[in-house]
Amino acid sequence: MSFCNMDETPIKILLIDDDEDDFVLTRDLLTSYDNTAFSLNWASNYLQGENALKSNAYDIYLIDYRLGNQSGLDLLEYANSLGIAAPIIVLTGKGDRSIDIEAMQLGAADYLVKGEIDARILERAIRYSVEKSRNTKILQEQELKYRTLFERSIDAICITNLEGNISDCNQSFADLFGSIQIAPNGNHLSSLFVDKAELFKFENELKKTGVVKNVDVSLKSKDGLPIICSISAVELPASVNLSKSLQIIIRDISKIKQTEEDLRRAEKLAITGKLARTIAHEVRNPLTNIALSIDQLANERPQDELIDFYVKIASRNLTRINNLITELLNSAKPSELNLEEEDINWVLEQTIELTRDRLQLQNIQLDTELNEDIPLFPIDKEKMQTALLNIIINAIEAMETDKGILTIKTGFGGNKCWISIADNGCGISKENMGQLFDAFYTGKKNGMGLGLTTTQNIILGHKGKIQVASEIGKGTEFKLVFDIEN
Repeated sequence: MSFCNMDETPIKILLIDDDEDDFVLTRDLLTSYDNTAFSLNWASNYLQGENALKSNAYDIYLIDYRLGNQSGLDLLEYANSLGIAAPIIVLTGKGDRSIDIEAMQLGAADYLVKGEIDARILERAIRYSVEKSRNTKILQEQELKYRTLFERSIDAICITNLEGNISDCNQSFADLFGSIQIAPNGNHLSSLFVDKAELFKFENELKKTGVVKNVDVSLKSKDGLPIICSISAVELPASVNLSKSLQIIIRDISKIKQTEEDLRRAEKLAITGKLARTIAHEVRNPLTNIALSIDQLANERPQDELIDFYVKIASRNLTRINNLITELLNSAKPSELNLEEEDINWVLEQTIELTRDRLQLQNIQLDTELNEDIPLFPIDKEKMQTALLNIIINAIEAMETDKGILTIKTGFGGNKCWISIADNGCGISKENMGQLFDAFYTGKKNGMGLGLTTTQNIILGHKGKIQVASEIGKGTEFKLVFDIEN
């Protein structure tokens, strides 16, 4: 039965009531109210009500509490089992608070006493219930849409409170940083930061402006390795049920940065190689002439101790310059590797033995933690020892006698093997960090600045990478990371 203006879409109502008089009364009440369009149908018993619910064809259901041997609450539970989203109003002949409470607990939109209903009350209850249901549906659809965007985002996203405790995260976040304990005192965002100075700067900017956009920081991955990430954050306003929170979006840009760094290093290597070849050509020819001239003078001159002394000085320094040019050429050209399946722990232990005298001389404490699960993989043993030796010697020389602690670890996970060599020495400033692997850059008085250039060349030849973390006054860690194919 329909009663509405032709230009309005009526609210479709189903009344489930075994009393025809109540149907007539309900119809008359709705007919007398001209402000809202209604279309009313009637199910006269419980079974008809079940069948009508299965069709899920109505905007709202009015269900009488008493339906023979069964109640309207039974039908309400049945509607819930069908997933009926349309609102349901329970009708009863007399008020009963326990029925009212139970109906609301089962999800009823309203509870009306028949003897107290008039046209205005009924119209208002129907209209408000339908509008609330429609608004709830819109909100649920929006929540589902944004939840789907949150869950399926390729960027790592987490929600924290203003103190930084993580309350929610998506799968990309868990894949990047590992499982997160979602609790009031669970994981803290700050635990992901490698550099506390970067954390301090991030927090200050967030407090000052309420937003941080695409800031590059170093974070700890689930494997414990530092990765370069672009982090953005925005403060979310408080809602009715939630206090203020922060939305953090993190993008892993390690591969992009690594590609940029590889290109930069390749350019540097090419420039260094060109420079080395130029020096070798332009300097060695004159050096050869000088050496020949000195030899000629040494053979033809009369015996003289003072002249002998100066000839030896000149010869010794000519040899030193020639060796320097040779080392520069070797550091600038790609390493030619003789790869064989080796145990990296054994190679590392052999390298450590070469430094025992230095460690004992400076009374430096050595702590080692070698992972025995690392599989054999292709290594040029001699060149790898050269690379490791350069780093270990640098670490020893950076520490004070009787106070030094050298920590050497190896690890394996995610098809990656890593070697960590850490000291508690003087540290390296950020300004010098960018020049660390440049040819002729050195912090030593008598160093030539080619050791780390050679080391980097060897590690790159093994398709590995070097990560360096340092803090002035606290020490430096070199981490060598290699991909291991199964």
